[in-house]
Amino acid sequence: MSNAEAFYSSGFALVFVGALIIILAFFLLFFSSAKKDRKTEGGALVIVGPFPIAFGADHKSTKTVLALSIILTILLMIVTIITYMVSR
Repeated sequence: MSNAEAFYSSGFALVFVGALIIILAFFLLFFSSAKKDRKTEGGALVIVGPFPIAFGADHKSTKTVLALSIILTILLMIVTIITYMVSR
């Protein structure tokens, strides 16, 4: 298996796992909202270029989403640097 095939396979696997996580989160939110004594809170993040735009129902969820965006941005930079070094 060449490097290109390995990156293609790992990229496809990451997209597939991400889709499964989104579907699982949707079902968990759906079933947890069926209980009447629980309050649902959430947040979202849109990254446009290097600028994150975060919004949420409260300050806690917004801070959590921003922390996750920082972690994902650092992970993306690490993967980009590794890919560049391997392709040289």
